[in-house]
Amino acid sequence: IRVILGTVSFAAVLSGPVQAQTYGVGNPSEPQLDIEVIKTRFDRGETFSTGAAFVWLEYPLTDRLSFRTDLPIAYGDFTTDSLVGGESTVGNPFIGAVYRIDVDTWIQAGIRVPLSRENTASFVGVHADYSRFEAFAEDRWSAHARGTRRFSLWDWTTVETWVGGALLYNRHSGTRGDTTITTIVEDRYDAIVDWGVQVWEGSDVQFGGAIIGRTVLTEDGTLADRSKTQFALMVATRIQNVYPTAYLRVPLDDGLAEYIDFIVGVNIAWAFR
Repeated sequence: IRVILGTVSFAAVLSGPVQAQTYGVGNPSEPQLDIEVIKTRFDRGETFSTGAAFVWLEYPLTDRLSFRTDLPIAYGDFTTDSLVGGESTVGNPFIGAVYRIDVDTWIQAGIRVPLSRENTASFVGVHADYSRFEAFAEDRWSAHARGTRRFSLWDWTTVETWVGGALLYNRHSGTRGDTTITTIVEDRYDAIVDWGVQVWEGSDVQFGGAIIGRTVLTEDGTLADRSKTQFALMVATRIQNVYPTAYLRVPLDDGLAEYIDFIVGVNIAWAFR
């Protein structure tokens, strides 16, 4: 099934796209607030309330430059698994900016500040979106940069491609002696490459497909072992100045599929004038 989904998505990318405007972060002309709720199917006895959420704010500073921030939160509750239930956490908030070179090209950069604590909720958050797992990584500072380019090809199709990366820093501390003396036992850096392609089709209601990939360059093992890929189906529309989007994501590799079956999410963006 994963091979079929990947083939269909690749074929969609090769088919001819169109003059369309992708909803959401790509082109806000005014301040925008986003609320995204993510539900992950672990098949490990998780309750309905188990999931993650992101609250985003983007505020234009000039015609080209916008301030951007988000706050991740997660809750985990499992009834038939060894994981402890009923735990919550605030993730690592993002602080950064978006610079628009033109209407179809933009760059995002920023950092995540380590606030997340390791528990069942952070496990849920990490697997809710592997392409943003550092949002719930304990004691990890991270710096991010991503460039996005949008192409309008045919009458109602748009293709968006992006590539970027992240650098994570983890300062571990331990104890020795009578536990009153703290020493640094490891400073670890991780480098990550992200990429993706998504296709949107339609006007008043848009339908989309995407392939999203992430490779951790600093881990051991083969390139396949260090890479995780997902396939997504999306639908979006616009109701005045509100932009609702729903999506379904499935893993395309065994490493990620070992933990999750699929992911569903809803994002509601509100452009306030």
